[in-house]
Amino acid sequence: MKRALRFSGIILLLLSLWVSIIYIADIAGGARYYYFWFTIQLILSGIALTLLAESRTERA
Repeated sequence: MKRALRFSGIILLLLSLWVSIIYIADIAGGARYYYFWFTIQLILSGIALTLLAESRTERA
């Protein structure tokens, strides 16, 4: 279970990084919808960090 939580957290962090690249490109392109990407990035980062923290504290 610990391994699955860690794997899920790392995948979500990578997805969050990808979304942050889209967010920066959206700002550079002058689009108006960058708040949407920022919100998605915050949610993904929060879930990923929670999963990673849970994988470290879980006792098997």
